[in-house]
Amino acid sequence: MTTSSESEVKRLRHSAGAFARSSQMRRARLQIYIEGKFPDIYVYEKVARSVCRSSWDYVLITPQELPPEYAGDGKSALRKWYESMRRRGLLRINFKDKHAVSVFIFDKDIDDVRRTKCRSPHVIYTECYDIEGHVFSGGNLVDSVSALLDVSSTKIASAIPDQAAWLNSATERWREWVRISVAAAILRAYKYSGYRVPSRVHTNYSNSADQALLAQENFVLRKALPPPDSAHDDLLKRVERLVDRRYKSGVAFTLFKGKWFATVLESDLREAGLLSGKVKGSFGRNIVTNMMIPLEPSGQWANFARVPILNLLSLIPDSSRSSVSARN
Repeated sequence: MTTSSESEVKRLRHSAGAFARSSQMRRARLQIYIEGKFPDIYVYEKVARSVCRSSWDYVLITPQELPPEYAGDGKSALRKWYESMRRRGLLRINFKDKHAVSVFIFDKDIDDVRRTKCRSPHVIYTECYDIEGHVFSGGNLVDSVSALLDVSSTKIASAIPDQAAWLNSATERWREWVRISVAAAILRAYKYSGYRVPSRVHTNYSNSADQALLAQENFVLRKALPPPDSAHDDLLKRVERLVDRRYKSGVAFTLFKGKWFATVLESDLREAGLLSGKVKGSFGRNIVTNMMIPLEPSGQWANFARVPILNLLSLIPDSSRSSVSARN
């Protein structure tokens, strides 16, 4: 008898052609390709369950499960596999009366700003910078913190009386670091770790940027930018205006990395005297877990994924006697 783990190993060894053929053979009508494991698998399976009749109707696939020549980490691996499936006409399948659609779900990051988004009904992007942004906006922050710290929700609510206001406050306090991170990404300062790390312009994550650290970090960023140096001032000002427009329009979450909310939250809780010592395990992972478990996939937070998935599913019948291949 073949175990599920053995099946996964075999799946990993498929060539691109064999893997493509296996996608035709699957029972699942909805094949969802996601960037990573946490929190993607749990969150997107919730969405899949909400639009499918049973667990047989969908399958989630990570980059590590792709054929060896495509397997890798994150978005870059999936983009290559998406292009391969598009060329093979396998994004929408009608094979021996088996109908299926494939969908790729990506963290938006700043692909919209860099104009690198893939334009296809089979590719979905988060509205927030990443999926964690949706979890923090859709989850119950007070209840999640209360459960994690084993502290009365009344006490937590005294520190976070309004969740939306707290989220806006967190993005505002880190506006300078967002500017720097966006600039580094747009201007291709590849050796500068902006979005990859928490703010380096704060002595206290709960406060606004430290001006001395900000000046130092701006100097480091300029050194990391590609030549010519004469263009840096104009380019940085353009990025600053872009970030400020997003903030003024109330959509700072499109640039603020969702994982950073946990960093600011942990600092705020310590400042409020509600968190002392270390939380067992990762505070960030634990709080995201607590927030995503009760999330209802019918909520507005999930519309970015649920609505386009439903639109794709509406294009294929539940069953069909036709064996004609429906290519994209």
